[in-house]
Amino acid sequence: MVKAMKKNGLDVSFCEIEAAWGHDAFLLPSERLNTMVKGFLERVYLECQTK
Repeated sequence: MVKAMKKNGLDVSFCEIEAAWGHDAFLLPSERLNTMVKGFLERVYLECQTK
């Protein structure tokens, strides 16, 4: 999906986090996930400020 979106010029990124708790692991507290989401939100916020 990400490759197809990039091929079509869309701004997209992908991060895979391995977890022993399966696909619902994002529901559990995770410093790594928090850091990734925080970075994404800060980037989007800054981009919105410059428009």
